[in-house]
Amino acid sequence: MTAPATTAPALVPLPEGCYACADCGQACPEGTPFGSRVPVFRGRRAGLDPSMPPPALAGYVLLARCPSCAPRVNLASRLLSGRRDVLHRRGTVARDHLIDALCGLAVVGGANAPTEASDPERLIQEFAAGGMASRWAGRAADHPGECASAPWAHVPGEVRADLRGAAGRLLAERMAAGSPPITLAPPYGGGCSMCGLNGVRLSAGEVARLGGLDAARASVWTTRGGPLCRPCADAVERAGSNGPTAVERAYLSSGYASGPGGVNALRRRIEDGELTVLPWSGSGAAPSSTPWAHMRAEVEQAG
Repeated sequence: MTAPATTAPALVPLPEGCYACADCGQACPEGTPFGSRVPVFRGRRAGLDPSMPPPALAGYVLLARCPSCAPRVNLASRLLSGRRDVLHRRGTVARDHLIDALCGLAVVGGANAPTEASDPERLIQEFAAGGMASRWAGRAADHPGECASAPWAHVPGEVRADLRGAAGRLLAERMAAGSPPITLAPPYGGGCSMCGLNGVRLSAGEVARLGGLDAARASVWTTRGGPLCRPCADAVERAGSNGPTAVERAYLSSGYASGPGGVNALRRRIEDGELTVLPWSGSGAAPSSTPWAHMRAEVEQAG
């Protein structure tokens, strides 16, 4: 009779004289200096009850970075070099967020390993949350004297599943990078009911990032009294309803409102009742690759 297979434990006792890796959780080689410490508290206040004593500091768990994880810090710095947009958007925590993201990538490994050409912002968007949940530093205080039996062995299954989903999206983006752009038509009607736009053009990589054709179409088209492209939908949101005010706002802010005297002259003509901004759905015109193409004749006729 064959003995039942046993699952290797995720955690094992930490070898004496070693520190656990702050990232992957495995024991670092003896002699690796500690690089960070995690406080351990004794006792815990129940909720926000002020009558309960606050937790007391019981000590610290010292952590290091193993040889496999140590290069990740320099890689994060290199990926952020020259990316002032990411640094400006995320501030001083940009590198920490990217290190978290690189940890998330390491959990799923394989073809998703980062390269010097990887986009740090995309990595952070997809992997930072799962990477932070995967790092041993977030669990060390609850397991003093222990470490992961293998790199990332402590990562819960649900976190791994989320990271695999993110890796799949990233891989799909890479595979789509060389494909031609995709035009996403509205769900019905042939054009945006307000401006008449017959399709939104996205790169194949962006369509993959959004989750495929159906998800991408849902992200650029909405339905409110008819199909609306994103700029027109935003105008409806600002106006509070899909009515004449929203139509006028969408037209004047579109960048396609043109006529003698420019946008200000058009606005005055609209306010004076000399010009009516028609939604495409009521114009009888064919849809167009240029928003508000049906208004050209209206402007010329009213002028």
